[in-house]
Amino acid sequence: MIGRRGLGRAAAALGLAACGGTPARGAARASLGTRRTVHINTGLLRDPQLGPVTGPTTFALALRLEDEPVALRIGFGNDIALDYALTSAAACVSTSYADGVNPDGGAPWTLLTTNSGGRDVPEGAPAAGLLRAMAVPGNGGGPRVPMLAWTDWCPISSVPPEDGSGRPILFVRVTSPPWSAPRSCNVPKTPRAVPAPQGRDIMAKMCVDQDHATAPGRRVGGFHPWEASPVYCVQYVSRTRGATVLWGGDSWFAGDTTPGKLDGFGLQSCIALSTPALPVAPANYAWSGSPSGLFLPLLERMLAACRPQIVLLPGWAGNDRPTPEVSATYDRQVMQLVDQSQRLGAVPVLLTRFPRISLVQDRAGALLADRLRKQQLRLSRNGTLVLDTTPTLEDPRQTSTYRDGLSADHTHPNESGHAALARELTELLQRLI
Repeated sequence: MIGRRGLGRAAAALGLAACGGTPARGAARASLGTRRTVHINTGLLRDPQLGPVTGPTTFALALRLEDEPVALRIGFGNDIALDYALTSAAACVSTSYADGVNPDGGAPWTLLTTNSGGRDVPEGAPAAGLLRAMAVPGNGGGPRVPMLAWTDWCPISSVPPEDGSGRPILFVRVTSPPWSAPRSCNVPKTPRAVPAPQGRDIMAKMCVDQDHATAPGRRVGGFHPWEASPVYCVQYVSRTRGATVLWGGDSWFAGDTTPGKLDGFGLQSCIALSTPALPVAPANYAWSGSPSGLFLPLLERMLAACRPQIVLLPGWAGNDRPTPEVSATYDRQVMQLVDQSQRLGAVPVLLTRFPRISLVQDRAGALLADRLRKQQLRLSRNGTLVLDTTPTLEDPRQTSTYRDGLSADHTHPNESGHAALARELTELLQRLI
């Protein structure tokens, strides 16, 4: 937990005055921007079986954005060795979710082009030509860090949301050709009727043997609930300046232990802070059960792509082997991400370790984790923002155990635990943005 005095000192070291977040003269700070990223949490592709399907397959998504987009691009992910292909992609900004496939309102569908070959060309300035198809390359069979393929930045028309929230709904359709559909998805046991704000329950549907992206049309059928799609993330540009908060890590940061699944502490803080006048978008790239050898390279890749204003970094990896060599390597890699974030104009926030029952049973591992936490707390003297989770989550009577009511399994925060962390993080982020 960061006290007000400690937060004021850390903020001042970053060039922010303690009161109101006003930048100090001549000091560097993270500037608000107009680009935001929405991560489509599909659990990556998870060993897709490529085909067999005899016709094209169209994936459809409906998700709420934090602001009206004027241009967007879609990123597709592939975390296995095999390539897969996409025929076309289309997007439409709607006034309501309707059935999650057919948008309401008067905004037209926009067919996205793919001429730039993944290059991040200036927002809203698509490359010349009318290419629509693309191949999403495999990652070579190494660690499950996905390769990314992007459409061009394409201008898009919007209509105001009819619910008065100021937050429009984006519809996306993507078609893959026969024998190339990533078939990793499972039909959910309880189909979702309406997705929640900020992408906590993005509505995903799929239609086999139909191409509904090349010529989207206004009313199409044949879609069924689906848990995932090849769409990895959506980036959009709006007229309103705001922030993207990016983070990665394992299940602690993914928030998979809460009843609402993606309702982790980072997302709760973004929801608490976001307003139509100052949109704050979450980009959650944490992967439950993953070691640092996977989630740190993934976070590094998305840091360059997202251009966030704030980056949340995990101070310890519970799925790594607790040895001095592993701990030293992890510390070095996290500090490299701190430096990279600052070079890209983002403010890094380092969170210390969470309680974990395995540390109670492993004395040597507990000493390593505690030593790393103390090293990280000392970083705050040099201006690095460090959010110490121990006073919030840990039982003061026994190290590495949760306070009563903050965990259901003695390893992860429960809904109350995430809410307690969110209150601390929200106060910190409010002072930064």
